Amino acid sequence: MDIYDDKYPNLASLLGGYFHQDFDIHGDTLEEIVGLYRKEGTQAEIDGLRKDIQKFLAAFDDAHIKSAFVRIFHPDIDSEGWGLSVREWLLKINELLA
Repeated sequence: MDIYDDKYPNLASLLGGYFHQDFDIHGDTLEEIVGLYRKEGTQAEIDGLRKDIQKFLAAFDDAHIKSAFVRIFHPDIDSEGWGLSVREWLLKINELLA
């Protein structure tokens, strides 16, 4: 068990619920998928997700963020598949949630 398992619950929920191996059922673009999350989520969930993203980005520098992201979340997707680093990908999601 990673010490961060419960530290980012909203981010873990987004990744598990919307960015799993069959993520394309939610949309073809990051904008579509995050838009669906915004539509289905409560404002408290959206606010919590934005806080989780900001907290995660602050916790890890660029040299360690990718390995931390994989270790903590075990994601089915790779941000580089979207043409973005983990930091850029999370910043884009945070921007789309605003």
